[in-house]
Amino acid sequence: MEQGRFIPKEWELDYADSIGRSHEDQISMTLKDIDFRVTYQGKKAYLTSHHCQFIGYKVKIEKALGYDDMAMGDEKPLDIALDQTGLRLCTTQRYSRHMGNIIDDKLRSEITNMYIKEKVES
Repeated sequence: MEQGRFIPKEWELDYADSIGRSHEDQISMTLKDIDFRVTYQGKKAYLTSHHCQFIGYKVKIEKALGYDDMAMGDEKPLDIALDQTGLRLCTTQRYSRHMGNIIDDKLRSEITNMYIKEKVES
């Protein structure tokens, strides 16, 4: 197991953009965060979830999703419920993005480019 800061800064700033938080606030809010990473048989994983991407047993995730909060608002209750189910892992490569409530110019451009590429290929 390794401890350190492994999440790329660009992911942190992208996440900040997706929720309408300033880059300065995101950096100051995560300044003391520590990432935990394990390597097993040559494969690496984080020992937590980062920006909505994690893997786990379906039964445990379903149990955690049964919390009482009707709206997400603050994701802390879900985080706590997932932690109580036991170990969860997060991939070290990003395969999804948190879109949040903000579609900024960068995301709008990426969506447009994906749409154009799909039209050309089909």
